[in-house]
Amino acid sequence: MIVGQATEGVGRTSDVTGDLTVTGDAVTAGKFTADMTTVKSDKSQRDGQFRNRIMDTATHPTATFAISAPIPVPADAVAGKQFTNKATGDLTLRGKTNAVTFDLTGQKSAAGFDITAQIPIVFADFDIPNPSGGPAEVGDEGTLEILLRLTPKA
Repeated sequence: MIVGQATEGVGRTSDVTGDLTVTGDAVTAGKFTADMTTVKSDKSQRDGQFRNRIMDTATHPTATFAISAPIPVPADAVAGKQFTNKATGDLTLRGKTNAVTFDLTGQKSAAGFDITAQIPIVFADFDIPNPSGGPAEVGDEGTLEILLRLTPKA
């Protein structure tokens, strides 16, 4: 809420790297790292609050997710059919790691696979201070949205 009006703040980065290991019909390992210092929204003041007070990117410049349980890949996924599955792993935000399980959706693309997911985040679970400040009043949770474009190694 900003001055009594409902609003939504969204930040994005495309500075994400990582690797997956596929063995047979399952993803058996994987780790992704996002450069949190490059997250940008539509407001520079919001970006400053995000980088400094909220996420402390000088101390914690990255966020990571590491798969901790195999993710089955359906046989028909290679034919371009969309599939949904659960992913379980360790998510690290602001230096604090928690186990998370969430739904992901995948589909074969021309370059490899596209994966989307939404992970609900309770700020206190990751020692993220409440983002409220000034005229902005923020709840105690948010959503980490993911879009990964996975391409095979050359």
